[in-house]
Amino acid sequence: MSGLLVKEFSVLKRYGRQYVILFIFFAAFSFYLKSPTYMQSMLTMVLAMLTFTGMTYDHMAGWDKYVLTMPVERKTVVLS
Repeated sequence: MSGLLVKEFSVLKRYGRQYVILFIFFAAFSFYLKSPTYMQSMLTMVLAMLTFTGMTYDHMAGWDKYVLTMPVERKTVVLS
């Protein structure tokens, strides 16, 4: 479990600056529009992008095939 977290944080570290810039842009635009709902919706979309970025890196590395060779049940992998 801790290995999964380390992997995710290393991927996030690589793109952290871009996400900070996006957050600042969306915050400024939300302030300009005087609409906090815009910021909330964009933040939700960025968090979804983070999830898909992690899943894409897992797929490109072939992690789904690798995990099937481990002595861990599929149920445990899905829960983690």
